[in-house]
Amino acid sequence: MTQKKWAIQEILNVTAEFFRHKGIESPRLCAEVLLAHELKESRVELYLAFDQPLTSDEIAGYRSLIKRRLKREPLLLGDSGQPKVLDLGTGSGAIAISLAKEIEGAAIWASDISFEALTVARNNAKHHNLNSRIEFCQGDLWQPFSGSPIAFDIIISNPPYILSKAFETLPPEVRDYEPRVALDGRENGMRFIERIIEESGIYLKSGGWLLIEMDPDQTEKALYLIDSTQSFGYKERLMDYRKKYRLIKAQKKNG
Repeated sequence: MTQKKWAIQEILNVTAEFFRHKGIESPRLCAEVLLAHELKESRVELYLAFDQPLTSDEIAGYRSLIKRRLKREPLLLGDSGQPKVLDLGTGSGAIAISLAKEIEGAAIWASDISFEALTVARNNAKHHNLNSRIEFCQGDLWQPFSGSPIAFDIIISNPPYILSKAFETLPPEVRDYEPRVALDGRENGMRFIERIIEESGIYLKSGGWLLIEMDPDQTEKALYLIDSTQSFGYKERLMDYRKKYRLIKAQKKNG
């Protein structure tokens, strides 16, 4: 019989539900801390690799830790701190709300320049009973955090990246019903992407992660900009489900 293949997100969901059924306090947090320990990664790194399959040895080690926790062994493994996550340019709040659902105990900020967008985002968060989990801030990109001591573990953004000259060619369902400010990336579509990359290092913790969605044709230039800041070490492009490069991911250097 072929052994079931487990990915990180799936095994975390199953384990958290199992712990909840067994009366383990903070079941999702506990599941994450144990798996992070087994994989020798941080909880933040788990969130960035939800689709990663686990080896049989990793699963066996994780099961061993689960059994120990069911015996109410304290298992003081570290990395149980509160991750700080920023959804920069949140729009309707979809990303921030999804993060609040997926990452137990995370402190989440969601910012946008548009008062109207933030009103929608707050209402959406309230609909999902998550309004107390998300701190909403109004301002242009980094403005709400300028001078603040906050440093984030993850900054994620889906900024405007449509070329101004291409705006009128968008489907009417998008062009006529989405606010232009949420789509128009100015002359080359890169204005906001450039600002995010250039300044993100100020607001990330050492080892923190930056993730930006963009047009596939913009990803190579984005990687070049990341290199030019000298703030980041590891970087890569990720494909969407249509096999198009759609996301860049970069980790701030330690120290």
